[in-house]
Amino acid sequence: MMTVKEIADKLVALCKAGKNEEAYKTLFAENAVGVEAHESGYAETKGLNNLIERGKVMSQMWTVNKLEIGEPTIVGNYFAVGMGQDVTEKKDGHRSVMNELAVYETKDGKIIKEQFFYSNHSDKVQVKAVADKLVALCRAGKNDEAINTLYAENVVGFEAAIAHYHKTEGLVNIKENSKKWAENLVTVHKTILTEPTIIGNYFAYGYAHDVEFKDRGRVAERELCVYEVKDGKVVREEFFY
Repeated sequence: MMTVKEIADKLVALCKAGKNEEAYKTLFAENAVGVEAHESGYAETKGLNNLIERGKVMSQMWTVNKLEIGEPTIVGNYFAVGMGQDVTEKKDGHRSVMNELAVYETKDGKIIKEQFFYSNHSDKVQVKAVADKLVALCRAGKNDEAINTLYAENVVGFEAAIAHYHKTEGLVNIKENSKKWAENLVTVHKTILTEPTIIGNYFAYGYAHDVEFKDRGRVAERELCVYEVKDGKVVREEFFY
């Protein structure tokens, strides 16, 4: 059975070679699900055959002039990859750049879910500044300062845990969640954050910590953290445990 790293490395290699269909056939489970995050909501595709068909439809729409794929960020059974494409629409010859952050969930040696966060044009320097400051503050244990200084008032948070998918709306409520977490915390034994992967107005990093809680005792937690930035503020956070 392939490890998460082996799956991630093979997927990146196949996509770089333009072998997307082979990637689906060799790396994805039969019941895999694809989710695309648009401004108007989510579009979901269920089943391997439908994912392959969706890929064929997309390839008929565009000619890829240039493709850039970053190295995967791996956390637990998840990994994230930044992708950038310079494409031309076949129907009218319109050329554009498409950026996306792709998050993959694996189980039993196969990808069971892919989720794409499509990025608009953004100030790369500004997004990097937010990403670097957030990572630095979290490494220093200053999570509250990160929220107070970097989050927008209308920020939305999502938590993709094993048993549920939880949504929190608004800065006030996200602060309250952070407060409850801190009140339940006894000791932080160790915290590790990877360097952020930045693509368009999104960034992601891996977060692992060894912590002790009042209600659960000592636990080792790992999560993949995805953030959307707009006008210099975090407007969305999504955690994959």
